[in-house]
Amino acid sequence: MILPNLEYLIVHHCNLNCKGCNKFSPISEEYFADIKEFKRDIIKISELFNIQEFKILGGEPLLHPKLNKFLILSRSILKDSKITLITNGLLLPKLPELTWKIIKKYNINISLSIYPNCKINEYLNLFRIHDVSFELKYKNYFDIPLILKGTEDPVKSINYCQNVLNEFCPVIISGKIYPCGYSALIYKLNERFGLDLPKTRGLNLYSKNLTPLDILNYLTTPTPLCCHCQGINRQRCSWSKSLRSLDEWIT
Repeated sequence: MILPNLEYLIVHHCNLNCKGCNKFSPISEEYFADIKEFKRDIIKISELFNIQEFKILGGEPLLHPKLNKFLILSRSILKDSKITLITNGLLLPKLPELTWKIIKKYNINISLSIYPNCKINEYLNLFRIHDVSFELKYKNYFDIPLILKGTEDPVKSINYCQNVLNEFCPVIISGKIYPCGYSALIYKLNERFGLDLPKTRGLNLYSKNLTPLDILNYLTTPTPLCCHCQGINRQRCSWSKSLRSLDEWIT
């Protein structure tokens, strides 16, 4: 059975501090994923699905001191998947030569998030020098989909995210899979601002007799948080540095 996209956050913190970051990186503590847990989780999900694209991200994934091991392991397990490393590019000029060789050897695609003042020509030159696959994603704004009152139609909300925006992006964290980054990480917003937005427990990948169909049904079924997520009426904020204020994530 096919799983079109899958995300794995190997760090939660970041070196850019974007207003409205949809992974809540500006209010995240330093966090590095465990390589053994990563291996176990990816082996498990690969036994259940043919994953078309596997995305390694954060936060800023280049901050992880064991990045090379994550890249090598990903390809050794997901031999036929598109593997994408999503980065803001700030650390690319300091990337060790060995890491560039691994990216090339193991056919890792680099997705460069282009923010204002991005040194795009410098990064493009690095991609050409090292002959690696890359794509460019312009990030001039962030959506602000969340509202405090749970008045949204959850079916319409999840349909808008997954079908209209084409943002079917399940996330794995510590052996559990979540429908999206918001559902996986909403606890960060709650803890920072004393909120009580619905937390999603996530689906344990190691539950007995779990099937691919069980997982797909879970991922496409609205969660309580979907009542707090706007569809077409969501607001946007132009890119700027975060002040770590609630209105960056809640309207």
